[in-house]
Amino acid sequence: LRNLSTRHPDRPLAGRRVLHAVPLFKNTLTLVEAAAHLGARLVVTSFPGAPYDPSCVDWLQDRGIEFSDPGKVQGAFDYILDCGGAYRHLSNERTRAIVELTRSGAIEYGGWVRPGRPPVISVDGSAIKILEDLFGLADGFVRGLSKQLGALPSAGVLVIGAGKVGQGVA
Repeated sequence: LRNLSTRHPDRPLAGRRVLHAVPLFKNTLTLVEAAAHLGARLVVTSFPGAPYDPSCVDWLQDRGIEFSDPGKVQGAFDYILDCGGAYRHLSNERTRAIVELTRSGAIEYGGWVRPGRPPVISVDGSAIKILEDLFGLADGFVRGLSKQLGALPSAGVLVIGAGKVGQGVA
C-alpha cells in the first residue's frame, strides 16, 4: 500500500465515487484501503442480510470512510463492486463499470450487457478468484466455525469437499 502513492501520484480514482459492497471483514479492508490511497470517494457496505464485522465499521469511521447499512445505499457511483448482484439497481449513466464477485451475481447480471449499460466484470470467472476462495472464504469459514465452537477442536476437523473453498479450508 505504501507504494501506491509513489506509483500512482496522479491518484487515478480521485473524485470517483466507488461502492464497495462485498462481505465486510478484516481481509476485505485491504481493497478499501488501496482504493482510498488511489483517491476514491468510497461508500462501504455489505451484502444485505449477511453478517459483517462491526470492528470494520469502526476502522472505516476512524479513517473518515463512509459506511452505509446494507440495503440502504443510495446515490450514483462511478464504479460498483458488487456481490450477488445486490446493488445492480444503482447503476445509472454515471456508472463506468461494475465488478461482480460471485457466480450467483454473474447470473443476476445475465443479459445485462446492452448499449448504454456499463460493462460487468465477473471476478468469479477469473484465475485470480482462486486466491479469494482459498484464502478469503476459507478464512471466513474457519472464523465462523471457531466462533460457533468457541475454538477449533485440537483433534482437527474433517473437510468433505474439494472445491475451491474446501481446498482453502483444508
